Amino acid sequence: MLNTLWALIIPQALPLWSVILMMNFFRRVPKEIEEAAIIDGASYWQVLYNVFLPISIPALATLTLFGAVGHWNAWFDGLVLIADRAKIPLQTFLRTIVIRMDMNELMRKPEDFGLYSDRSLRAAQTLVTVVPILVVYPFLQRYFIHGITLGAA
Repeated sequence: MLNTLWALIIPQALPLWSVILMMNFFRRVPKEIEEAAIIDGASYWQVLYNVFLPISIPALATLTLFGAVGHWNAWFDGLVLIADRAKIPLQTFLRTIVIRMDMNELMRKPEDFGLYSDRSLRAAQTLVTVVPILVVYPFLQRYFIHGITLGAA
């Protein structure tokens, strides 16, 4: 599996922390809600879709945000599991450029080396790293505070 995309996907397909948080969230949901829906004639799938799914939107949104940020910032997995330079993830690529200052990754002509400064590369890395999360966060913000406390009680 080394040097494939599956090496990055499969180990993190079911994060244990998310399972524990969701389990604690569903333990706090009163059984009477499910029983009332069944008495009203809902099937188990309808109870799942019409009762439990709307209740769990804050928890799912929070875990989605945590998962997205975690995957987005995971540069070490690509460094360890992917050896082919054409297949490395974006964060691993940016780390290679900024930490090692390996300008050969960016350009093919040696005379272009003087065009890039250390500050420019760090600013580019920061921008590319932060913007996608900043785009997603406002949509999930209203669920975040409620969802962050889902395993607290």
